[in-house]
Amino acid sequence: EPQHLDQLLHPQFEDPSKYKEEVIAVGLPASPGAAVGQVVFTADDAEEWHAQGKS
Repeated sequence: EPQHLDQLLHPQFEDPSKYKEEVIAVGLPASPGAAVGQVVFTADDAEEWHAQGKS
């Protein structure tokens, strides 16, 4: 479901109070993001797609 996308991109502990006293790492509050596109498997295909204006 589209409304569940936020849960997939920003997972959280069910009860963060359990882990508050035991810090195991620190990091930046950044989002993992999401992307769309197409995949090519050869340089020739990539050049052809670029010539056609595909990305």
